[in-house]
Amino acid sequence: MVFTRKGFRDGQTVEWGPLMWRSHRLKWVVCSTLSAETMALIEALGHLEWAKCLILELLEPKFTLEAREDFAERVQSHAVIDAKSVYDHIKSTS
Repeated sequence: MVFTRKGFRDGQTVEWGPLMWRSHRLKWVVCSTLSAETMALIEALGHLEWAKCLILELLEPKFTLEAREDFAERVQSHAVIDAKSVYDHIKSTS
């Protein structure tokens, strides 16, 4: 996970700073790269949700977990993945 400036969404080259990084083996045995990469993405999205809630607790005095959707736009996030098979599957319409 990294912090970036808003221009990242528009494809601009922006400054960034690391927030969290993790490399490890999966907890489960899987039979395909697609499965492994998808599981890693799901785990990363869970960490992202945790980090967003932590940041919102710091920025918003009225933030609660129950009302986190009300504050969602305050901290925007984007998932980036370099696994073509997962990207293609997410983007497919069939």
